[in-house]
Amino acid sequence: MRLDRFLGQRKRLGRRGVRLLLAAGRVTVDGRVIQDGRHEVGPFTPVALDGEPFTVRRAAYWMLHKPAGCVSATRDRHHRTVLDCLDPADATDLHLAGRLDFNSTGLMLLTNDGRWSRRLSDPRHKLPKVYRVRTEDPITPDYAAVFERGLYFPYEDRTTRPAGLEILAPREARVTLYEGLYHQIKRLFGHFDNRVVALHRERIGPIRLDPSLAPGQYRALGADESVGRCIRSPRAPSTLRARDRTTRARVVNEARALDVSHQALGDAMAMAASRRTRKMSLARPVVPSRCGAFSSSSASSSSSSL
Repeated sequence: MRLDRFLGQRKRLGRRGVRLLLAAGRVTVDGRVIQDGRHEVGPFTPVALDGEPFTVRRAAYWMLHKPAGCVSATRDRHHRTVLDCLDPADATDLHLAGRLDFNSTGLMLLTNDGRWSRRLSDPRHKLPKVYRVRTEDPITPDYAAVFERGLYFPYEDRTTRPAGLEILAPREARVTLYEGLYHQIKRLFGHFDNRVVALHRERIGPIRLDPSLAPGQYRALGADESVGRCIRSPRAPSTLRARDRTTRARVVNEARALDVSHQALGDAMAMAASRRTRKMSLARPVVPSRCGAFSSSSASSSSSSL
């Protein structure tokens, strides 16, 4: 959100009033005086007026070891939810960054930061999600080739992305997904008529479930986990800056070329118009005036008489 819009909503001021506050240097963002109303502020950015901070929510990032028999939802009339595992003071305004089935267990992430959770679930980032799976029947090596190739799901009318399969025991494996389709692991094993009897999520990107957390326990994420490299764009910042410079240079060059082409087109059109005018003037017949005609005829008659 723009800073001027933020101030207008908080102080109920018009544009002129906001501009006067900014011009007077009375507004600080992260402790720095900001006078540009276009400055972007987030939902957790500390903004102050005359040293008095506005009430800003604190960002919250929680790791929960989800127990079985618990619904991945914020509210449910009939079942216990994952928010019921948290203290009421910690569960305010939280939403789920990813879900697990009713009887599945393992890593759950909860936050009040919508941007962070969207980046976390964005399939373009291709964050691996690692699960430990136990099945009813033995898992054979031919499963891995099918997981790697992908399966067509007619309901979604799409083929799954390549998934990793590591066989740990005759009926136990570790599966790595790079997307999150409905009951995807169960449907992958269902292709072989092999029922999944237990599913446990171990990791999302580099965020691993803390082994010290028992089912139903939770803790806050560390700074490196909540805003770490795993949630950012897969490109390095230096690469992004280089791409920005390249894109900016290309746009400038195209704009200059466009200006030159427009100028050349205008010159060509002006030259064509002048040529057309010249041709029309040359092709137009010269109509002699009556005086000239009378004088020429009289001159010819006088010369003949002579």
